[in-house]
Amino acid sequence: MNSKLIRYAAIAFFGLIAATASPNASAGFVGRINGTWELTGTPDPNTCNAPTFVNLATITVDGKITNIDPALGAGVGEAYRLTRRTYAVGFFGFIPSDQGVLRYEVQGTLKREDWSHVTGRFRTTLFDPAGNPFCEYEGSIEGFRLVPMPY
Repeated sequence: MNSKLIRYAAIAFFGLIAATASPNASAGFVGRINGTWELTGTPDPNTCNAPTFVNLATITVDGKITNIDPALGAGVGEAYRLTRRTYAVGFFGFIPSDQGVLRYEVQGTLKREDWSHVTGRFRTTLFDPAGNPFCEYEGSIEGFRLVPMPY
């Protein structure tokens, strides 16, 4: 091989690495939890008065999350694999309030029970308009995959 061809191959190789690398090292291939999920969260007893909730979430194969809460709207985030059946998940969003726009952060761990069922734990933190945390609570989560059916 001549040196010019080797140089082009090296540039192409490093270009491919740069193009596919995530700016956040935590994002990555999540495999079998990709899809659309109905997630029910049950907060532990808490001082935030957070109720049980049902959300819809989509997780792409590369770990991107879009979460829709009927009361709060959309949140976005990422997931990555911890072990063969467990995943770290996190998503973030905004809540309009009388005090201004609040921000929330949800961090959790999901375990894939089977192809269509996940369980886990979550922690939600609410931030005031200045970015200071003012309420935090934890709870359990259970989700079931939503699958399109032919009509």
